[in-house]
Amino acid sequence: MKKILIKVLLFQFIVLNATAQFNAYYPNGKPLPKHLLDNANTINLILDSLGCKDYEMDLVKNDLVFYKKLTANPVLAILDKKNPENIPTLIESYKRRYKKYLFSYLYYSDIKQLMDSSKLTKKYLVDCFGIPNYNDTSTNTSVWKNRNLKVEFIGENAINVDVINFNAININKLAISNFEITGGDYTIGFNINVVNHDYKTIKYVYFTVKATNNVDDLVGIKTLTGVGPIKKGEDASFEFEDIIYSRTAQYLEIQNIKLQYMDKTFKIIPKSAINSITLKNWEEIGNRLVTN
Repeated sequence: MKKILIKVLLFQFIVLNATAQFNAYYPNGKPLPKHLLDNANTINLILDSLGCKDYEMDLVKNDLVFYKKLTANPVLAILDKKNPENIPTLIESYKRRYKKYLFSYLYYSDIKQLMDSSKLTKKYLVDCFGIPNYNDTSTNTSVWKNRNLKVEFIGENAINVDVINFNAININKLAISNFEITGGDYTIGFNINVVNHDYKTIKYVYFTVKATNNVDDLVGIKTLTGVGPIKKGEDASFEFEDIIYSRTAQYLEIQNIKLQYMDKTFKIIPKSAINSITLKNWEEIGNRLVTN
């Protein structure tokens, strides 16, 4: 599906550049002035004149909107018909999808490609995202929390990038830095490492997990207990081996995590938040052939 969409976008882009017959608008709905279209009669030249060299294209039906790369900042709209009143709807739709993009392998891949091509500099990122929320001068690392991005630099150039859902971790006050399924032919279990981001000390961690077979049928559900204490900023590793005995159990999924603090209060992190607070090995995800 993704390949088909890319081919359609490229075809549309090539045709528009070749014919120079298009209805071009600024994101606010105002048409581009005739002199600009006359002097820069291809989309590439128009985008260049608008100061946008790296961009993303979003095709909705026969309307194209160009955005500054890595951002949801629209630069140019190319419409099939003269209907600029549709531009706000197109932009709003993209912004909703952009939120999901910010914690995805595609986002990581786009950033990594920019880094590998030596384009990802401090200036480039500040131009895209503004001033970072956090700078660590000892490691030359910057964090853009609202863009889920952590970048390490040598001088001005990025040398390492990571995508982390800082907002989800801040809301839940917990991060899963490692989750690994273990087991043999007849058993299944898991290893897990959690990091406490709460000011309160964790006394116990209760992990409820579900095991399923190759056709997604339930094999078993277990709740395991991890013993603290885990103070603020500290992490703890737990190994739960052979928790379910089964020849058919193939997959293990965390259903929820229940935290009990030293002050006798509790917090439950639901299944819907587990993925967001899990730190990813994006290289592994990008090269995985089969996903469940």
